[in-house]
Amino acid sequence: MIYKINHVSPKNVYADFIMLPLGIRMNRELLSYKKGDRIKMLDGNTYLILGVGTIQFNSTLASALCFLRYGITLKRLLMLWGQNAIAYGYGKKAVNQEECLIVVYGSKDSTETNNSNWNHSDYPL
Repeated sequence: MIYKINHVSPKNVYADFIMLPLGIRMNRELLSYKKGDRIKMLDGNTYLILGVGTIQFNSTLASALCFLRYGITLKRLLMLWGQNAIAYGYGKKAVNQEECLIVVYGSKDSTETNNSNWNHSDYPL
């Protein structure tokens, strides 16, 4: 069965996100980051932070975001984070099994202007 909804297919992505493990000694400092602060990725690209928060693993949203971002299940992501925690010397239990960080970021163009590329006529109500 096909259900018709009142929404057009999304075109551009105006903000992106990453999920990071949260632990006693892992990424706690990111909770203090604010909109407008910058993050630098391993590849050298720098982005402006739009928001930082936590997300509970027992939610459908966490599973959906994990698969959308990384193409793997949340269970697999937790396993990889645990392996990385061991490799960095934190120990497997260093990774919180109930929540993680989510960092939403954008480019300079998308965050320094109040004008959006979004056109309300593309999304009729």
